[in-house]
Amino acid sequence: MSALQALNSLSDIERKHALRQARLFPFYVAPDDIEEVPKLRDELGLKSDIVEIIAINGKRGWWRRYDSADGSKYGVVDLEKWVDQVRMGEAEKHKIPEGALLSESKEEPKVEPEVTPEQEPEKEPEQEPEAPPQDEPEQKTEKEPDHEPEATPSATPETEPQQETTESPKEPKTAVHEEL
Repeated sequence: MSALQALNSLSDIERKHALRQARLFPFYVAPDDIEEVPKLRDELGLKSDIVEIIAINGKRGWWRRYDSADGSKYGVVDLEKWVDQVRMGEAEKHKIPEGALLSESKEEPKVEPEVTPEQEPEKEPEQEPEAPPQDEPEQKTEKEPDHEPEATPSATPETEPQQETTESPKEPKTAVHEEL
């Protein structure tokens, strides 16, 4: 009965926050059928005979426990007070033991190699093409005929003056938008 009451209370709290479009941390049910749950209970010192409600912040390395008075207080009002305490940073924090959360060790190696190589090559090519067109537009015209001798030279001179013409009117438009 206490597990059902806790789930209903948390559901009501979540619904209330969703209706007023307020941000709220997610709620999860973690039954003992999952392999990692008993291990997590042991590492955090949680009881297995009652429903335990905890808040975990894996990024900051802390967790908070709801004191249910041995499983008798799972009402909406009591749980909502605790949720507000967690949101406001008032509830008692406990440090997460090392190795208790498996996702931290798995995510770190994947994120670092992927982000670093992709960002560096993208920034360099973007910066190089932007600088030469602004500094020397005539050199581009000379380079393009080498690559495409017949079709590109006729299209390139027409395109460059149009771009310069469009750039000049854009600057006053930007100034007008800033004033509005």
